[in-house]
Amino acid sequence: MNIVHSVKKALLIAAAAFLASGCARQQLLCEIPEYYLAMPTNQIEEEISLLKKKLGTKPAGSRNSLTPEGHYYLTLLYSHHNNPRPNYGKALSSLDHYVSSLPPESRVHEIYYLKNLLSRLEGFIQIKMEYIDLQGEQIALEKDYLELEKNHAELRRQLDHLVQEHQATKKTIERLKRLDIKLEQKKRKIK
Repeated sequence: MNIVHSVKKALLIAAAAFLASGCARQQLLCEIPEYYLAMPTNQIEEEISLLKKKLGTKPAGSRNSLTPEGHYYLTLLYSHHNNPRPNYGKALSSLDHYVSSLPPESRVHEIYYLKNLLSRLEGFIQIKMEYIDLQGEQIALEKDYLELEKNHAELRRQLDHLVQEHQATKKTIERLKRLDIKLEQKKRKIK
């Protein structure tokens, strides 16, 4: 009985080591949807990489290839509430790939609902990006406006200076005219 107990203990330790090593996690891919819904933040990017690797390296139908549900799981991970950098565009693309692999009769309303939500989120992200771009343009325009105001003030100063010079020149011309008239009068007296 002691040997049986020792063997059970050894098998239990080996199973625990296998589960803790991460090898078991790879086996969970595509088998348990709740696994992806409960994924912590620090594992999401690694899991996305693992799924993408399975998508890109295994031919369809091979034993380790990603099933169509893998695209659904990528959708869940890309749009996961714990994902530090959600990508709704990629989530939508993965969902489209998943939906296209399903027979028409199995395309349930929940998937279309999720697709609609992801489309709207992606639209909001695009609007946010456009808003950020517009904010950048506004800042640039405000800088240009301040520069134009500075230039306007300088031109105004130059114009005021030119007006003063013009008035001084006018006064000088008037004095010269009066002097010319006096000289003419003196010439007539001398003659």
